Amino acid sequence: MSVDNREFKEDVVEVTKGLVQEFAVNEIVFFDELMEDYFENPVPPSETPRDKDDILSFGIQEIVISVTPAIAAAVQVVFKALFDDAVSAFKKEGTAKIRERVKDWLNPEKGKASGLPLTKEQVKELYDEAYNQAVKFGVDPMLSKQIVDTLLVNLTYKT
Repeated sequence: MSVDNREFKEDVVEVTKGLVQEFAVNEIVFFDELMEDYFENPVPPSETPRDKDDILSFGIQEIVISVTPAIAAAVQVVFKALFDDAVSAFKKEGTAKIRERVKDWLNPEKGKASGLPLTKEQVKELYDEAYNQAVKFGVDPMLSKQIVDTLLVNLTYKT
């Protein structure tokens, strides 16, 4: 089982939308289309093969970089890690219970710590994976850092 399941798609979209509203508000108009494209092909632009016969697309990937897919990829990395940890810790509980637990971690009550069962090393590893995923999607390293910082702060403490 993985975070690619449809059950988590809406959660990925919800968290991604909040981050896009903060870091790329100009993309919110195209958010649904960008997310649809991302879920159809969740591969960084640098790893997407180009059609050599399509002269009109030459260089377009270097000109138009959307932050939304990078944020979605970073969020999905975090969700997958949390889901995998939850599955390991709660093998005897059903999928619905695991999903409920992960959602509780991701949406703590305002002003309370989320209680994510992560060590400092796990948080660092999660941070590195999410950051690298955002950078792979062509987002500036400084903006990638800000996005991942905000994502992980939101996951660990609800303000």
